[in-house]
Amino acid sequence: MSETSAPRHRRRADLEARRRETDGTSTPDPPETQGGQGPEEYEVGYGRPPRHSQFKPGQSGNAKGRPKGARDLKTELEEEVQEMIRITENGVRRRVSKQRGMLKSLVAKAVRGDPRAANLVLN
Repeated sequence: MSETSAPRHRRRADLEARRRETDGTSTPDPPETQGGQGPEEYEVGYGRPPRHSQFKPGQSGNAKGRPKGARDLKTELEEEVQEMIRITENGVRRRVSKQRGMLKSLVAKAVRGDPRAANLVLN
């Protein structure tokens, strides 16, 4: 398998193994320890930031990210169509959800012969 077709983590491991072979050190990478404290021979490189700049336990990498309680479009739309509105049906005023009102309107258009509305109702 060539270096360009191997996954990135394998290529890096292969390069590190070759480097250790050529410089005479065959010790494995130092193990990660808790609390950000580790052996002095910790090697800084790609995917291995200096210990002092690593995220501390409980610290977020996106501190100003989405605030708690922020809602997405789907949630907002679901809430909007559940709101109640008043409609007049056969001279009688009724309260129905916006979703129900839209469906009633769509079916009424389909019955009157609107081909696009009929297609939506049938699908």
